[in-house]
Amino acid sequence: MLWFKDISSFRLKLITLFSVLVILSMGFLAVSTSFFLHKILINYMYTYLNNQAKPVIEFYSIYSNDLAKEAKDMIDDITSENITAAVLSSSGNLISVGSFEDSEKPVPLNSSILNLFLKKPMGTFEENGEDYAYIVKKTKDVYFVVIGRLREINKVIKRFIYILILLTIGVVIFSVLSIYAILNKILKQLDDITKISLEIYAGNMDVNIPDSNSHDEFGIMFRAFKNMVEKLNNTIKIQKNFIADVSHEFKTPISYIKAQIEFILTGVYQEDEVFEVLKKVYKQTDVLSKFTEDLLALARLESNIPISKTEVDVVSILTQLKDEFSIQNRNIILDVKSQDTWIADQHYLKIAIKNLLENAIKYSDKDIILGYTGDCIYVKDFGPGIPEEDIPFIFERFYRVSKDKRGLGLGLSIVKAIAQIHGFSLRVEVKEGTTFYICR
Repeated sequence: MLWFKDISSFRLKLITLFSVLVILSMGFLAVSTSFFLHKILINYMYTYLNNQAKPVIEFYSIYSNDLAKEAKDMIDDITSENITAAVLSSSGNLISVGSFEDSEKPVPLNSSILNLFLKKPMGTFEENGEDYAYIVKKTKDVYFVVIGRLREINKVIKRFIYILILLTIGVVIFSVLSIYAILNKILKQLDDITKISLEIYAGNMDVNIPDSNSHDEFGIMFRAFKNMVEKLNNTIKIQKNFIADVSHEFKTPISYIKAQIEFILTGVYQEDEVFEVLKKVYKQTDVLSKFTEDLLALARLESNIPISKTEVDVVSILTQLKDEFSIQNRNIILDVKSQDTWIADQHYLKIAIKNLLENAIKYSDKDIILGYTGDCIYVKDFGPGIPEEDIPFIFERFYRVSKDKRGLGLGLSIVKAIAQIHGFSLRVEVKEGTTFYICR
């Protein structure tokens, strides 16, 4: 099968394999059908010979006392174009043998054929390139052997084989053309995937992927591939934006800190101004610290590090966060409908809720509701909401709905990672603002 492995085209492999299977199937059909047809026709020949022999044997058995002397007459009575006979003594010696009507020569019978007559009451033999069938009838003191030519039967079988060969060729041609057309239709989507993959490999991500209406495995695979490419393309765009955003978000405070320290060292500021400048520098370092903590937290969470789960008083955490954000002059309304505990890592759960609160504050200048229903912790703001087309991507890393807001777009990604590592569900509802739910 090395030749099959050397075929590089999957389409050609399928066509070759299918053609070989068709040829083998038709060949098996031809051989088996020819064999059974030959058996049927030979059995028919035996029946025919027996019907021809029966009246002759019955007549001479009644009206002749010495069948050996009547051997030639018996043979003449049964002889036709395709049938003749021979008479053997009880010891197996040939008494007389006839010839067919269209031949003056008697049927050539050698000693091995005569022995065959004595061993098998019916069968076939071949002599001088001619096939014969025979039956042997024992009557009184002789063996009456009726012999029939198989020319017509052989002609029928040869004609049948010839028709089967032509039919096989026709079936193979039709099958190859049909399978080629069917494969072209089925594998078109695979060809499209290959072309698109090569385009992407070459660096062209702006490829147009058509929709597939097929509901078979190839259609499912094509739609999955299309979704994968679209998500990959979106991820690449997000990462490109992330590089630009990180560069900006880190470069701006670092440049500011570097410049202010340089001014202090060179004596640009008066002594009474240095304290205020250092306060501003400290604020910028706080921004850098937050960015760094977010990146490290996300990396730790996505590396599936073990977390420490204990019984956590959810209401206590919500109360702490309410007090913490109230100091920032934001009105946080606490809405608690249950007083039970969760099994969770308190540190990470608090980070998740805190990120939701910071996100709500960033996009809304109104009151924020921090609530607990018993099964879900939720944060609701009354801001402008999230556009429907952005909702599938808001939990992706570095994705920001509003590009004019400061940040790296990591807050909701961290919330998603914390929910996943705990086995919690996370959902968003946009109605009169935006509500995020963390449910156990």
